[in-house]
Amino acid sequence: MQDAKVINPAELQDFVRRDSYTAFCPTNVNTEDGSEYFAYYDGSGCYLDSDDMLLSASEIMKTLELEGFDEFINTQNRHTRLSRKYFQHTQIEGKYLIPLEYLRSDKKQFNPSRKWSFKCGNCYTKVSSQDGGNYFTINPSLNWN
Repeated sequence: MQDAKVINPAELQDFVRRDSYTAFCPTNVNTEDGSEYFAYYDGSGCYLDSDDMLLSASEIMKTLELEGFDEFINTQNRHTRLSRKYFQHTQIEGKYLIPLEYLRSDKKQFNPSRKWSFKCGNCYTKVSSQDGGNYFTINPSLNWN
């Protein structure tokens, strides 16, 4: 990698634009002499040549050095997973509108002998057992992470 050519941003943009709708899949390549190599192919099944692989490898290394990268990716993946379930993202950061058919609600009564409280996970209003009466829990019926 020390003799690698310098890649300018235009080349990177061209590479991404050219391959933005194709997969980037790893595979093993066996040669006629029995050697085995690690290579990548795109969504059309064509192997990436050494220039494209070098470009990808150098950009992957730069990306791995970014601070907060995993946190950013986890947030993006969470949004993607929730969006795939057709949950509409709200204007409030990190909140999603979940269709009623995916919710489970229960009415519960405070135990008067026990003092405790909680904050609503949606509106952050404090609810206390000292207020007495009932409270409702609303939870997604799906496995929720």
